[in-house]
Amino acid sequence: MEAITFKLAELELAGLTNFSLSSPLENNKPVLLFIHGWQDNAATFSSLWQRLEKDFNLVAIDLPGHGLSQSRSGDNYYHFFDYIDDLHQVIMQLPATRVCLVGHSLGAIIASCYSAAYPQLIDKLVLIEACRH
Repeated sequence: MEAITFKLAELELAGLTNFSLSSPLENNKPVLLFIHGWQDNAATFSSLWQRLEKDFNLVAIDLPGHGLSQSRSGDNYYHFFDYIDDLHQVIMQLPATRVCLVGHSLGAIIASCYSAAYPQLIDKLVLIEACRH
């Protein structure tokens, strides 16, 4: 697991990965992109990595204001829809044409909405605790 930084239009997001963003993927393994829940961070998925890294290229991000990622500017808010654009900017930097999204809680809601907006970029969708009664 290696630390990584994604440079977005207005801020930088921290993340973790087991592959390089600077070169094409040299294997046919799918890319799993993990999105954490509210007040959590990318490391929440680290216990899964040993079990998954043999079969997948893995990447997890810290959403803005979470973990090691930058916070939004003081005159900005954390609108839900902004996370969808943040995710799109991250996905556009990955060396893959389609990704599998794995989201927990808020991350699952973001992943679900992103998949509806950009179905051509999503291979699979895994939602953990996305809906509550």
